[in-house]
Amino acid sequence: MRTPILPLLLPAAIGLSAGLGFAGDPSVNQYGSACGSAPGLTLLSSPVAGTSLDFQVSGDPLGVQILGTGFSDTHFGGQPILPFNLASLGFPSGCSLYNSLDLTNVYSGGTGVHLDSFNLPPSSAGVPFYMQVLELSLFPQGYTGTSDGTAVVIGDAGPNIGSISVTSGGDGTLITLTGTGFNTPAKDNCVGIAGKGLGIIQSGTSTSITVRVEGSAAAVGPIAILSGQRDLVPASSFIQLPGAPAIPGVAAFTGTPSASTMGTSAQSFNLVADPNFKPFVAVPPPAIASLVPGLKVKFDFDPCNAGDCLRVWMRIYENGRCHDVYFTDESGSFIGKTLAIPGNMSPQFCALWACAWIQQSLEPRIPGFKCDVEGGSIVLSVDLGTGITGFEGGFSVTTGC
Repeated sequence: MRTPILPLLLPAAIGLSAGLGFAGDPSVNQYGSACGSAPGLTLLSSPVAGTSLDFQVSGDPLGVQILGTGFSDTHFGGQPILPFNLASLGFPSGCSLYNSLDLTNVYSGGTGVHLDSFNLPPSSAGVPFYMQVLELSLFPQGYTGTSDGTAVVIGDAGPNIGSISVTSGGDGTLITLTGTGFNTPAKDNCVGIAGKGLGIIQSGTSTSITVRVEGSAAAVGPIAILSGQRDLVPASSFIQLPGAPAIPGVAAFTGTPSASTMGTSAQSFNLVADPNFKPFVAVPPPAIASLVPGLKVKFDFDPCNAGDCLRVWMRIYENGRCHDVYFTDESGSFIGKTLAIPGNMSPQFCALWACAWIQQSLEPRIPGFKCDVEGGSIVLSVDLGTGITGFEGGFSVTTGC
């Protein structure tokens, strides 16, 4: 039996909660305690906006179970009387009413196990409500017990990728993701390709986003989209060498993967290797890790030549958050850019040059993050205790810009 009444009551609750900033993952918490015959309430699905919340009410097959659903756990009939001691109404000692009864559903007969559901409107994300089961006996008549209370907050469905326009490609391939719940503006999404590549946002709406594949190693896997916030580290933040090509801005994204912020495609994408891309290589920890604490990756440069261009993408996992970084332009479009190599340079000077912009763009943003030069290599590292758990990505050097 599907209960259609809860969606009719939710609009008022949505209006009350709209100014409170509720949003994000769904949550379910039990509170209080059951008493007497202790009827049960079990949620069988997650409370997500735009879906059906399935649940099970259980109790004495010879009794009647009353499911009370309300939007307050403090007020009943406008009075701040909750939780309310039900012993005065004939319930066993220790029984309390934990929520208002804005909606009631009555169940009886059969095995005493009843399946039901509520439809949660698409606009209901962030709305809290409360549920409790009361039980009475028909033979003899009387109240026999209650369940504990269940506090629910409806979660955001998050982004959902319904389809991808192509299923194979490499550096420069354009992919259009079609779905729902994409973040707007489009720049505030991060797209990962098969776990090894970056999809740089070209354009998009809440239902369609086009990305360009950034070169990477070969891989096969789903495409993932993460909602967050992307900021521009402007070119003015960098020391510009006289006579050298201008350093572009850096696009820096931050997002926290969760049920309400991340979605993946059902289709897999065959990511073709970019021959110009060289990934970061993990540096094994020293024998005595305490001497050099932290996580390290390394990148070895070849000679850099005038007229060539450098590209980079990095993904940094920190305190449950995901950062991605790449060169971009100053227009705010966040289209990927390359960094023109100013002249013929040895690997050591290439490393010094690349490390300079990393230091200026990332070290101030992520505590404990460091870039050091060792010969013709750069070493990215982080001190322990900062919450960074991994780096991905690498550089590519191409002939001509």
